[in-house]
Amino acid sequence: MRPRISVVVCTHNGATFLSDQLDSIVGQSVLPDEIVISDDASTDTTRQIIEQFVRETRVAFPGISCRVLLSEKPRGVRGNFEWAISQTTGDLIALADQDDVWHRQRLERQISLGEAPAVLLSHSNADLIDESGKSLGYLLFATLHMNGRTVRNINSGDGFRELMRRNVVTGATVMLSRKLTELAFPIPSAWLHDEWLAVVAAMNYGLVSIDEPLISYRQHASNQIGARRLNLAIMRTRVSTSRQERNARLLLRAEQLVAFVDSRGPDVASDVRAAAHRKLAHERVRWNLPAARIRRLPRIVAELVRGRYHSDGRGLQGVFLDVFQPDASDDA
Repeated sequence: MRPRISVVVCTHNGATFLSDQLDSIVGQSVLPDEIVISDDASTDTTRQIIEQFVRETRVAFPGISCRVLLSEKPRGVRGNFEWAISQTTGDLIALADQDDVWHRQRLERQISLGEAPAVLLSHSNADLIDESGKSLGYLLFATLHMNGRTVRNINSGDGFRELMRRNVVTGATVMLSRKLTELAFPIPSAWLHDEWLAVVAAMNYGLVSIDEPLISYRQHASNQIGARRLNLAIMRTRVSTSRQERNARLLLRAEQLVAFVDSRGPDVASDVRAAAHRKLAHERVRWNLPAARIRRLPRIVAELVRGRYHSDGRGLQGVFLDVFQPDASDDA
């Protein structure tokens, strides 16, 4: 018997592109059993679009159960997705942003993988499009510096170590199992929903990467979370930003991860536990770097020699930021 399929669509002032996304969901080669739309305090016409879609879908697709959740006080991206996912009834749950367009085979492709008991979360590549729907000429994985080796590592069970370097899982491409919600919820405060779900799936050897575009991922000025190619302008902005906020967030994330791993005791493999603790050690070094840039250098070099900038971060990009980003208390 085919697993029951839920789709979660989270919205916030998404009227401009929402209809395209919703139409692509009911245009799938395999239709979902349930669509849960959770609106996060929209003030534009998003809710009217949702109401019309639900009315039309109940007539055209009576086999699809449509549910609408409305929040008057903003939950934020993480809170909205966590709430909406918790309200689904499906065995497999596909996530959708409000402004993308699904390829027709998306659900069919991910269901075929998700039926395997070991698979907790699958995610895919995506075509990147602009506001008008025109291709930007490159794929999502390219912006994440995710190559064939990364995909092979994840699909051979080494996903946790890959995710200790940086997140490569984009929530708009995710399908997760009901079991994963039982393992991963509640989501810690310092993590986005897709990052945390991917990490928990990977620590249980249940993360799968699909190197195939299954959605068109729209990039526009109002993206809350998007994909951009790293360029000189972005690096200039990062380098000029104080390191305190970033490093505090990274440290808190690592602390929350280690607390979660340690709380699971023998259910977590020793290599996963070691990788989580190594990540925490790396972020502690970065957090405790001196304010004066020249005094940071010995510690940065030592951490580079240990290999942790590459095993637990973005390699030389992290070194560059740690050398040059100003300190809030000393811009020298």
